[in-house]
Amino acid sequence: IKEVTSPDAPFIFNGNNGEVFLVNLTRFEMGKIELTGSSNFGETWDIPYPQITHSNNVFNPTGSCESDGSINIYFDSFKFSVSGYRDYNIFKSTSTDQGQTFSVPVPVTHFPGYDRYPFISSYKGKNLMNFKSNREDPDRNYSFCFGALNENTDLLSAPYLYHYAITFPDIHFTNINIIAIAGSYSNLKSVKAIYSVKNVKDSIELFDDGLHSDTLANDFIYGNKIIRAEIGARYEITISLTDINNTYAIYNAGSILPLPGAGKGLVFDVNKIKMPLDNKGNLAQISDPNPPHGKIITASYEDLLILWSAGFVLSGYSEDSLWASGSAYAAHVQDYYPGNVGSSKDDLRNRIYTVSSSDVPFGPTWHSWRTAVELGARFYDGDKDGIYNPKDLNSNFQWDPSEDRPDMLGDLTAFCVYNDAVPANLRQYGCPPQKIEVRQTLFAAGGCPDSAFGNTLFVRYTIINKNPGVPIMDSVFFGFLSNPELGRDGKDYIGTDTLRQSVFAYKKTADSYFGVNPPAVFSKIVQGPVAYIQGVTYNDINQNSKYDAGIDTPVDTAYNRLGKYLGYESFPGAGNIPVYSTTNFMVIDDIDDPPVQKEKIRNFMRGLSRFGATIDPCDSLFSGGIYGGVNCNDVNGRMAYSGDPITNYGWISKLPMNQRTLISTGPFKLEYDKPVDIIVAYVIGRGSDQFNSIDVARGYADAIQSSYEKNFPGLYSYKEIKDTSLLIIGNYELFQNHPNPFNPYTIIKYTMEAKSRVTVKVFDILGREVATPVDEEKERGNYQIRFDAGSLPSGVYFYQFRAGEFVSTKKMILVK
Repeated sequence: IKEVTSPDAPFIFNGNNGEVFLVNLTRFEMGKIELTGSSNFGETWDIPYPQITHSNNVFNPTGSCESDGSINIYFDSFKFSVSGYRDYNIFKSTSTDQGQTFSVPVPVTHFPGYDRYPFISSYKGKNLMNFKSNREDPDRNYSFCFGALNENTDLLSAPYLYHYAITFPDIHFTNINIIAIAGSYSNLKSVKAIYSVKNVKDSIELFDDGLHSDTLANDFIYGNKIIRAEIGARYEITISLTDINNTYAIYNAGSILPLPGAGKGLVFDVNKIKMPLDNKGNLAQISDPNPPHGKIITASYEDLLILWSAGFVLSGYSEDSLWASGSAYAAHVQDYYPGNVGSSKDDLRNRIYTVSSSDVPFGPTWHSWRTAVELGARFYDGDKDGIYNPKDLNSNFQWDPSEDRPDMLGDLTAFCVYNDAVPANLRQYGCPPQKIEVRQTLFAAGGCPDSAFGNTLFVRYTIINKNPGVPIMDSVFFGFLSNPELGRDGKDYIGTDTLRQSVFAYKKTADSYFGVNPPAVFSKIVQGPVAYIQGVTYNDINQNSKYDAGIDTPVDTAYNRLGKYLGYESFPGAGNIPVYSTTNFMVIDDIDDPPVQKEKIRNFMRGLSRFGATIDPCDSLFSGGIYGGVNCNDVNGRMAYSGDPITNYGWISKLPMNQRTLISTGPFKLEYDKPVDIIVAYVIGRGSDQFNSIDVARGYADAIQSSYEKNFPGLYSYKEIKDTSLLIIGNYELFQNHPNPFNPYTIIKYTMEAKSRVTVKVFDILGREVATPVDEEKERGNYQIRFDAGSLPSGVYFYQFRAGEFVSTKKMILVK
């Protein structure tokens, strides 16, 4: 027995004179191969041979003896080729003097890609070699090739495509930029991109001259552009490579939809906060979508790390079955695929769509928004036809209120949609998909860096139950999850500001990362979900346990504020649910077995311990202390560390750690196909020291909430028009509902010229009044309501808008 320390498997083969050869790599000397022989069938290894050396690392040695007595040793090795890519090929070293000397290794294969794992066998007196390769495969998959040694050569091996990239270099133009990194044993003669769109084929030549978006000349990086590609049309692209011997290869480059301003991942960058996001609900941490892939990008503030990961969690009941789902890398929760419920996660439309206040009106990004609207994005319907069609109707090269535009909030808006289709066996919480769809919109303002909006980023979650088999998902909680990293020392504290509906992370001392004034990061619920609560938001006059407009007495009114372009929705008799709880938990808290995960996260969202126990602020085990003479029994355990760290009064966090924060709101219902909008925000303050940073963030949070109550005028104070009256068209006006026909929800919009009493009533085909969705006094402005016809049969209906002396009636069709 011979002990072998080779990093790869050794290989034994027979000689022509009864000897046995063993070939293996020399450990720690990766460019050397050791060959030993045995004259007694391996009882002893008594025949030494010289080492075979190669200029680069060697792998997977094998060998054979030829009929003429020569000994051939084969192995694979690589050299660095174009742009750092590796060319793997198979080499041979030969001895013609019975192993006394070996030749310098020479290549047997010449493919500029991946030829590895040679294996030698004999057939009818011939030595054959097969090996693993990705040559001649359009998708660069691996297969096995073979040839007869000493008979076949590889001098006409096909060219190889190392990498390609298809991008949109300028969102203001619909040009497709194509880059191909290619190599060939013989010089390349031609590199082409062949594309097909709407059954029409065409091609463009790619160049390596440094003049066609191909970096430098003669660096084997080829490039060119498809000019004025059609927005939203599917392009099938292949890359064709031909060398000077006319040996060619064709590689698939996939499909692409030219959608300027859209991508699978991006960094939302418009103010001091830079927020990476993907199209599955993950915030603050993504893999870089641009090559070289694999680099992790995290959220930053003033270009310094501020958040390691962020996202959301949901928990509720479908009938009597508890479920939980979410999306957040740091919590190992990845339950959502890109796209609408029922769609393919690989649909090319499943991207993040962006529009900016600096984009050209009616330009490429506005047209890309058509696809976003197909996926559920909102839009401003200037011409009131219910269809998004961004056209410059009066050809004045600027947007006017009678023209359509994207749902642009602030100076940058990003929209995507995802759904909980990840199978139960791949989920952290082990729950089956519930057919929940989330339409996510990030928005923020640029401009003044020292304003509240220059230090705030908003996220609107539109959550929809798309499961017709579960008409109502009950007792739903929504949690906004964050893993703050104020620097890199893992010594953060957290607190809760109940007045500002926020949980926040802060430092108690200066640090080496941010210096003497580390920031404070607030995670804030700006708008809670809408809920009708009997005895709280309305008085149930007819005692049927639901709110009936015109019969029950509203005590409160909820709002869904959509910005100045889309106005806002009001819900008399309902309220916006405030924060229910805040908590923090450590890394160890998310490693339980999946069967208990859904109960644990549910407990966290309800402000309990992971085991469901009420948190007692008097118990020091929860890493906090009570200061300033406050009675710990008077402190709400659902709001973690709700004291004031500036004055050191109340319940204060006392253990610095790598924090994860969760701020939750609920409970509410998810009714079938009825969207629920929740708006959260990151508000970051950086003052003169660590405690002044908290005070600055509080001031920003107050300003943000005040602006929200006025429908976000502060979002448009820098680059957008200021006079919201420009958006009010005509005097009083009622617009066609959208969608129409509908089932069971539709949007009814109307305009108020002046403050007045307003009613919107719905009548059936016989003129009988069947619903009164609006009956209240309204201020001047634009309004829209979501009408629920779930209790009505299919048919033709009329809706009537009355404001003072103005009356208008339109027809709508309910199809179930």
